[in-house]
Amino acid sequence: MTRKRLNDPVALAKVIEQSSGPLYDLFLAGNDGRIHRWHHYFDSYERHLSRYRGRPLRMLEIGVQYGGSIGMWAEYFGDQATLVGVDINPAVSVFDGMRPNINIRVGNQRDTAFLASLEAEFGPFDVIIDDGGHTALQQIETFNFLYPAMTEDGVYVCEDTHTSYWDGFKDGGTDVTFIQYTKKLIDVLHSPYHRENLFLSRYGTAPADREGALQTYRFAAETHAILIYDSMVFFERRPRAEPFHERR
Repeated sequence: MTRKRLNDPVALAKVIEQSSGPLYDLFLAGNDGRIHRWHHYFDSYERHLSRYRGRPLRMLEIGVQYGGSIGMWAEYFGDQATLVGVDINPAVSVFDGMRPNINIRVGNQRDTAFLASLEAEFGPFDVIIDDGGHTALQQIETFNFLYPAMTEDGVYVCEDTHTSYWDGFKDGGTDVTFIQYTKKLIDVLHSPYHRENLFLSRYGTAPADREGALQTYRFAAETHAILIYDSMVFFERRPRAEPFHERR
């Protein structure tokens, strides 16, 4: 028998329904063409965002487009959620107040003064979904500005990261993409273990008298996990402590 290899060419199956759960059901029930999403996204949404259902929540969605998405989120999370939709197109203002907990603001996601005004009016945000323009600098700059000001246990989602592989979405004369940037953040997440930080001890244990002495980057200190899916990156926030191990 021929051994399977990771780089063997294979065909992807054609499956109509690619997710499951209440949010996916809401999407499938839509029949007015105002919600545009890849079908395989919804399982990932359920995994990371279902814990917010039925509780107070402050969510920012960048990219309103047809208005159906923000309405879907409002129905999914419930009346205790405050939802803010942002788009550069002034026409989306018509969706402001379409439900009592839906707020629409018009502005450019690369305008940090505009983003700061959103934080001041509605923040800190528990959930941020970047479904905006999808160019490299839009995704990177928006993440850099908004992520540090989120709630300490929040979730940040960058959608449609497949655009990192499309030349038309590389802006500003840079070849850096959000996928490349995320790869670097994986290294930053592990910065406590970089060689220059291995004063923890010869074997990586943390003596009690050194507690709190380990220096790292804010991103590493405030991020629990980076989860990469097909065309989506989720960042789960959680305060981290100085790592240590022991034998018992």
